[in-house]
Amino acid sequence: MAVPERISGVLSPVVTPFKDDLSPDPHRLVQHCRWLLSQNVGLAPFGTTSEGNSLSVEEKMSLLDGLIDAGIDQDVNSGKLIAEMRLDPTGDLFLVQHRYKGRPMLPVVITLEALADAATLLAGEKKYVTGLRNIEIVNGLRFLGDDPLAAKLTAV
Repeated sequence: MAVPERISGVLSPVVTPFKDDLSPDPHRLVQHCRWLLSQNVGLAPFGTTSEGNSLSVEEKMSLLDGLIDAGIDQDVNSGKLIAEMRLDPTGDLFLVQHRYKGRPMLPVVITLEALADAATLLAGEKKYVTGLRNIEIVNGLRFLGDDPLAAKLTAV
């Protein structure tokens, strides 16, 4: 089995800019990401910055679509998309409802849906994901208690 390519270099958590009305600012996000890339760093949108946790899924998808429409996806780590999400066992309904021996567990179907969503973003407009192959889950999510965990998804 071939050793998977590891991410190298610096990945920068991307701070999400907001407008005066507190809605996300996609134009400034594109500008900021272009500047970060010009500094030879990779992008981790919605990574470890706290505002990522307060954005809805729709807002995140819209912002990612804006980055892709601006051609940012072609520059990020040679076509890789990296997304990170915070999983809160006491606040995320699917973790509240899915427990094994009293501990939260992330159903595999949620992981597969996240992979399919990332593949769809990489495939671009008018292309559909019809299957997933060569999936490697490097580290499974183990919740030892009810503390939130961060999950990182990389699609190539």
